[in-house]
Amino acid sequence: MMLKSPYFDSTAKYLPISIKEAKNLSRDDFVRIVNALVATEKAYDQNANKAAEKIIEFYETQKFYNSEKNFYLQILAQLFSDLTFNIPVMREALYKAAAGHEIYFFVYDFSPEIIKTFNKMEIFDGAGHGFDFANIFGVPKGGPPLDWSDPEIAKVQKFYIDLFVNFAKTG
Repeated sequence: MMLKSPYFDSTAKYLPISIKEAKNLSRDDFVRIVNALVATEKAYDQNANKAAEKIIEFYETQKFYNSEKNFYLQILAQLFSDLTFNIPVMREALYKAAAGHEIYFFVYDFSPEIIKTFNKMEIFDGAGHGFDFANIFGVPKGGPPLDWSDPEIAKVQKFYIDLFVNFAKTG
C-alpha cells in the first residue's frame, strides 16, 4: 500500500494516500477503494458488486489486527499485500507443488521498534516489503540504525541467515 511521498504521484485519485488520510481511513473509504481498484467491472463483469461484497466481508472478518491501530487501514494494507505479494507467491507455490517440485515458503514479520519509529510508520504493524534484506545485506544507506548486538535483532538475523545457508546446502 502506498502512502504519499516524493516517490509517488500525489495527484492520483485513490492511492497513494496521505498519512492523515491513512490515520482516518473509514469503512466508506475502504469500500470505495475496493470498488474502484479491485472489484471492477473489467475484472468481474456483472459480478463486480458481488465480488466487492465478498472481498469486503473477508477482510472485515479477519481477527489478527492490532486494536490500537486503524482497522480499515490495516485491512487495506493487507488487501494490497495479498494482491501484490501473497496471492501470486502462493499460486506459484501451488503450481510448482502440483508439478512435483519441493516448495519452501516463509513469512517474515519481524519489525523491531527502531524500524517503525525511524520510518515514522506508527500507523502500521509488522514488517514492510524488503525489511528482511537487512539481515543479509545490512541496512541501506540512510536506513534505520539497527543495533546488531541487540539480542532480539541478532537472533532473527542468525535464524534468517541459517535459513538461507541451509537452503543453499540442501535445496
